[in-house]
Amino acid sequence: MRSEARHRKDAGADDSTLQAIPDAGPGPDETVVDRERSLLLHSALAELPQPQREVVHLAYFAGRTYRQAAVELGIPEGTAKTRLRSALRSLAETLADPPDPALERGA
Repeated sequence: MRSEARHRKDAGADDSTLQAIPDAGPGPDETVVDRERSLLLHSALAELPQPQREVVHLAYFAGRTYRQAAVELGIPEGTAKTRLRSALRSLAETLADPPDPALERGA
């Protein structure tokens, strides 16, 4: 009996302690910004030529090395490196100066 009461008392203390701990997750503003960045990245990736997009996908999303990506695509390793470097340069330029949504809507 006493142990049950002690457990209930401890559980109540734990609940109030947990409520006092701030949420470490992203807030609403951060969530919106992360979503916008994700949309910009996917849009920029879609604008890349198919050969560059394939290498980026293999190297960054599928975890392949240059050599593995080259073998999988049937291209020389140097070509895979060049395509990836060109793709990253294009993505950096696009993401550094993202389009203004107001201009795209004709506002």
